[in-house]
Amino acid sequence: MQNYHKYLSISEADKKWGLYLVTAGQGTIEKGTSYPVGNHPREYLFNWNRGRILNGLYIVYIARGKGIFESENMPATAIGEGTCFMLLPKVWHRYQPDPAHGWQEYWIGLRGRILGDWIREQCIPDDKALYHTGVNNQLESLFLSILGSVKSNSPGQRQLITGMALQVLGLILGIDKNVAPRTIEQKIGWARTFIDENLEQAIYGEHLAKELAISYSLFRKRFKSVTGWSPAHYQLHKRLEKARELLSTTHLPIEEIALLMGFDSVYYFSRAFKAKSGLSPTVFRKKYFFH
Repeated sequence: MQNYHKYLSISEADKKWGLYLVTAGQGTIEKGTSYPVGNHPREYLFNWNRGRILNGLYIVYIARGKGIFESENMPATAIGEGTCFMLLPKVWHRYQPDPAHGWQEYWIGLRGRILGDWIREQCIPDDKALYHTGVNNQLESLFLSILGSVKSNSPGQRQLITGMALQVLGLILGIDKNVAPRTIEQKIGWARTFIDENLEQAIYGEHLAKELAISYSLFRKRFKSVTGWSPAHYQLHKRLEKARELLSTTHLPIEEIALLMGFDSVYYFSRAFKAKSGLSPTVFRKKYFFH
């Protein structure tokens, strides 16, 4: 996929409609690439250290890869393919692809007086940023159609483009509502899968509970009744389980395994591993390495 973005000039006539597209783009960020890439207007520039605050509503769809998202309303959270996030007006945020994986992204930006009404009426929730749509061909096709129209820059396209952007917004909100786990058992199952698939990321039980719209005390109690562990101890258990597999089947250095499993240091990894298995990582590998 070729990287492309455009920032549109907005006329007074566009503003009278109450909603208008200001930017659209797509990009493939290869692993190890600094982020963000390309030249962008000053108001859109950001880096991981300082983050950014924007005016308007911006929708980013991660079609491939994985990374991390954080905002003033949400702690740093692992995100993967099939995830959309919405950047609300005047809300600080930052995000970036995982350097070890990279990602493929699409985005659009909207402005207009109508957005304020929608947010005030909670048509667009102001306490939610992540939407789990899954890898969705219809959604990707809409983004590509918007980009195609933006590139052509044909007369009379602005309202058509804004209409397609509304389709993107409606599809995301509709999919998220329809696929969201409803029963407590489904919610715990979703949380377990999310932890299993993101072992290298810091995942907070409080955030998972908020994302699933249940209290943390209930979430923790039910999670422990199903798994035998609290969310934090479950993640530690799964990390160490995966570390045992890597130690016994690969030649990866212990330092790299510790990093892959989300440990801040080899010391902490070694201490946790020995407490769980009774052996240090080095001794475990010597004893159980599969030749």
